[in-house]
Amino acid sequence: MIYSVWKKQGWRTPEVIETFNPDRCMLKLIFRTTAGASIKNVDNQSSIKNADKNNGVKNDKENKSGRLNIQREKILEYLKSHNSITSKELHTLLNLESSQARKILREMAKDGILIAQGSNRNRKYILNPVH
Repeated sequence: MIYSVWKKQGWRTPEVIETFNPDRCMLKLIFRTTAGASIKNVDNQSSIKNADKNNGVKNDKENKSGRLNIQREKILEYLKSHNSITSKELHTLLNLESSQARKILREMAKDGILIAQGSNRNRKYILNPVH
């Protein structure tokens, strides 16, 4: 992503510099054109946003949506071999915060994918046979 923006702007190629003792990896970004002239306006957000779109970089909303779909698929896969799932089991299965696990299960129940059984601490979710 960085390389493509720098190339599009005609700036010098970024350099990766590794040092040892202490171990470090640095990225040196030079705001000069390859011809050596200085850049007058470095704050060019539109170029960076356009490069994101052109390079297929997803925004945060799309990334979260994709992550949520993967999580839902894992839950459905889990339920194929188990009768039910609790938020605690989901917390362990997907390495999520407990509140996030509860939220995902609650949303899946709201969407009609799962059915909630029990209350609060004893709540389990089963696959909705209609869905």
